[in-house]
Amino acid sequence: MPPPSSGLGELGTRAVSPGLWKFLLILTSLYALAVAQPIFQMLSAYPEFFVIRGLGPLGVVLFAFACVLLPPLPFLLLRLAVQKLGSGFRIWVERVFLAIPIALFVLYAVGREMRILIAGWTLPVIALAVGLVAIEIALRAEVLKSFLLFLSPACLILPVLFLVDNPILLPPAAGGDRLAALGAREEISPAEIPVILVVFDEFSLQSLLDGNQDIDRHRFPGFSSLAEISTWYRDTLAASQRTISAVPAILTGKYPEPDQLPNAGSHPDNLFSAIGPGRLRVAGEIRTRLCPVGCTSPVPELLEQGNVLLAEDLGIAYLHLVTPQPFLKRLPAIDRDWGGFAGRIQRDSTSYHGRFEAFMSTIRSDNGAAFYFEHSHLPHRPHEYSPSGFDYLGFGPDPQELRQEHPTAMEQNYRRYLVQVEHVDRLVAELLAHLRETGTLDPSLLIVTADHGPRYLKVPGVAHDGRTSAAEWMRVPLFVKMPGQTSGVIDDRPASSVDVAPTILEALGILDQLKEKRGWGFDGLPLSQVGPDRQRATCFGDERIRIPQNLEADFDAVLKWKLETFGDGSSPEALYQRGSPRPDLIGVPRDELPRAEFDGELLIDGSDDNTDRVVFEPASGRAPLLVAGKILHSRDEPTEEAPNIAILVDGTTRATARTYPLVNGERQFEVLLPEDALRVGENFIEALPVP
Repeated sequence: MPPPSSGLGELGTRAVSPGLWKFLLILTSLYALAVAQPIFQMLSAYPEFFVIRGLGPLGVVLFAFACVLLPPLPFLLLRLAVQKLGSGFRIWVERVFLAIPIALFVLYAVGREMRILIAGWTLPVIALAVGLVAIEIALRAEVLKSFLLFLSPACLILPVLFLVDNPILLPPAAGGDRLAALGAREEISPAEIPVILVVFDEFSLQSLLDGNQDIDRHRFPGFSSLAEISTWYRDTLAASQRTISAVPAILTGKYPEPDQLPNAGSHPDNLFSAIGPGRLRVAGEIRTRLCPVGCTSPVPELLEQGNVLLAEDLGIAYLHLVTPQPFLKRLPAIDRDWGGFAGRIQRDSTSYHGRFEAFMSTIRSDNGAAFYFEHSHLPHRPHEYSPSGFDYLGFGPDPQELRQEHPTAMEQNYRRYLVQVEHVDRLVAELLAHLRETGTLDPSLLIVTADHGPRYLKVPGVAHDGRTSAAEWMRVPLFVKMPGQTSGVIDDRPASSVDVAPTILEALGILDQLKEKRGWGFDGLPLSQVGPDRQRATCFGDERIRIPQNLEADFDAVLKWKLETFGDGSSPEALYQRGSPRPDLIGVPRDELPRAEFDGELLIDGSDDNTDRVVFEPASGRAPLLVAGKILHSRDEPTEEAPNIAILVDGTTRATARTYPLVNGERQFEVLLPEDALRVGENFIEALPVP
């Protein structure tokens, strides 16, 4: 009888079970590496994920260890259930259970591009095969089995590493103890002035402008009306390109610093604590928690369903990290909000324009000198609203391939962004009407601005490395209507988002009191004190950077491209038709359309062919205005040979579109129809190839 071998020499022996406890350790360590670590890596860049859910230090610690211990738990229970079955079946079950996390790790490690390139079931099958082979080899070789057991401390090390770097666990900023002094209002006495501060999200200045760098009054009448009664600071820079840094900068008057969280602990000296709890009427901090006295709370919907919704959201987010095409498109989108990805939160009660309307309803004359603050998600991604507020993404997934640097994709992304800005304009008009109706417009200090512009929107011919060219995100709108102001002024002095808080505090007469009695400091200035040669800064992440020298040139280039591509509001249809490859075909009936010959297959997303039947019911708040699809071509077909696409509604051409190549050889097209393209009831949509 030969002596027992060791190490890799045992590869030829019969496979045996590692034993229950060893199986438990190996299973947990593999899931820690395959599931917990990608989640930790994803969330380490988004501490606001925890802030918005109201998770404190203890909650984050429990979350970290739950990510390690809970994913393998169902497999452990199933393993216990087959304990008394035959050893052969038990060994087979163990191999499959251990191969699954290896397969998940393979899917995660290959990267998104590979998951798109190798579409269908091919990549998951390969990954599972790799997992089965790897675990079979590992369990037959003592050296490799010992290595798997050696990985078991990862169950503790990974969450500890995640927690060590998590800013939630850091002590609050110096001065946080002053939150307890909020009740001592005898020191500070703000003037009896209502303050209304509205901060929009991902909203660039150039989206509002016409060729004279004035407000495009035809396309954006709401902002034009606001400019007529306020001071428009036309040269305003955002304090940061990130919401979690930019909004605190607006509320504190200070540039962001490293390791700061968007909460009161990191930013104790802010507008909420300055004005005091008795005057706060806060409708929405959607990404921050700077109000320290219970005037606002984390998004209620994310708390009502608690840990179940948290686990569901994390599961969906993780699937986005490992799921290949085309299955990825079947997953709920994760860029629409910070929770409720599966749609278990009702859209009609939490829609972004619905939240803004709820904010407006809190503004009443009988509230006296109240402070109203609204950080609106709009016009932030996803671009889903028509000018009237119909949700057009509720009918299907947003075409994810549009996030690429192709001129046609850039144009369509920007078009949808401008359409959503038109919806924001309507909300501003409604706000002004409400203030006039309630008699709160004239006596109020009203400020409308944005945290930053949309850095992801790309324009052909303009560099986009985030630092050397920041034309989209760095310049933002800023309108300030002082109490009693009735005429508009354009002020081109160099302003900054950090000037908002000092301006409000000066108007309330407490800026100097806060500096002298509480030792508050500000990076910003009251806008009344800004000089023409004032030097400004901004931040990229937590790093303060200089203003790029080519900012003005890139800003002008983006504005020029926008006007050339979409025109101005003097022609309402230009936003939808200008840039169309065949505008001459719009309005042409089906029987008179020229046809392009091609050997591909034309499909509308969500349909089995090039047609679809959609229903438009205005009362639902949704309108199927987005028509997207693909032409299945070979990867090497020249772009110039691809046909254009005509989109017909009930037999009449309402739009035309270009296609552009995807990395998997298909060609994408997308059209956003104007609201008047659909009739109430059923509509027949058809996509046809045209020259």
